[in-house]
Amino acid sequence: MSRHKTSSINAYATSFTRNGKLNMTNRKPFRTPAQKAEARRTADKVNGTYVSPAPVSYHRQAKQQVAA
Repeated sequence: MSRHKTSSINAYATSFTRNGKLNMTNRKPFRTPAQKAEARRTADKVNGTYVSPAPVSYHRQAKQQVAA
């Protein structure tokens, strides 16, 4: 007899498997080519690392996936 409780909940459940929508809020920010040029123009070297106050873009909500 197992002393572990068996559960009908999926141990690998994600928000996508629960509701079918991708969560894009945890994606990395990115720079467009124009933003990259601005970042290079405004970059300063701080402690050996280049930093720039240039803006970055964030991913919007995921597009609807088309069934194959």
